[in-house]
Amino acid sequence: MNDNDLIEPFELIGMRLEGKYLLTEVVDRTGLSIVFRARHLIWKRDVAIKVFTAASTLPNDARDVMIASFVREGALLAE
Repeated sequence: MNDNDLIEPFELIGMRLEGKYLLTEVVDRTGLSIVFRARHLIWKRDVAIKVFTAASTLPNDARDVMIASFVREGALLAE
């Protein structure tokens, strides 16, 4: 991955989500999502925030597969 892959087109860096997540940088980008490093302002620790960028363009069955994969990934990371 090069620096151009980490360009963030939505200008979310520096924004707060839900009042407790401060987006600090892009750590990964795929064709379907951008993963941000964010600081949880209450827990005082870094977390990952994944934003799906192309989910609305997928057919329903492909979107369901993507969501199921995302849930499995989150469960594995939580372990």
